[in-house]
Amino acid sequence: MSHKATLDAETAFTALAVLAIVTYPASNIINMIPRMANSLASLERIQEYLVKPARADHRLLASPSSSLSQPGLEKERPVIEVQNVTVQSPTDNNRVLLAGINLSVHRASIVMVSGAVGSGKTLLAKVVMGEIAPSEGLVRVQSGRIGLCDQAPWLPNGSIRDVICAFSQRLDQGAYLNAVRLACLDHDLERLARGDLTEIGSRGLALSPGQRQRLVSYVAES
Repeated sequence: MSHKATLDAETAFTALAVLAIVTYPASNIINMIPRMANSLASLERIQEYLVKPARADHRLLASPSSSLSQPGLEKERPVIEVQNVTVQSPTDNNRVLLAGINLSVHRASIVMVSGAVGSGKTLLAKVVMGEIAPSEGLVRVQSGRIGLCDQAPWLPNGSIRDVICAFSQRLDQGAYLNAVRLACLDHDLERLARGDLTEIGSRGLALSPGQRQRLVSYVAES
């Protein structure tokens, strides 16, 4: 003998109210778990930043007022002077990145630093800016207010070929080789073990700043 119950409106609304009372807090708890994980990760990063020692500016600030007493001397004294600067990597067994660098920059002058890819041109600029402390030598500037247009382009994660071809499956070999030539990447690809199949990594970390800039300039134009 089966017992059949009738679901009336009072029972239905009561059951729905009980389910809402139970599921709403449970859904909130489930949604709070990733938020709590993100909050803890952010707190760890903030704590790691706060416990770091304050960045010390190792540059020497030369006062230009001492040269005003002698006419013409302020034009001869360099506004930026790098003397026998050596920079070592703090993570790669103190590998020498720059050695014995000497540089003088005068007021109203144009100075160009050229060199091979990864030779340390951007590193030298950061030393002059005071972002990186040299292990040897000194940097003397007449003003601590120096502007730097840093090379920080955005690149997707993929190979060099994928980035140039916009991840297209169809490759026009002629247009592709022309793009590589326009971006001045042909010599760089010859030095890479995997050539244009080299993974550039997140934000192009596997490439030098100059290579990233040339690659992103072509992507922006195309």
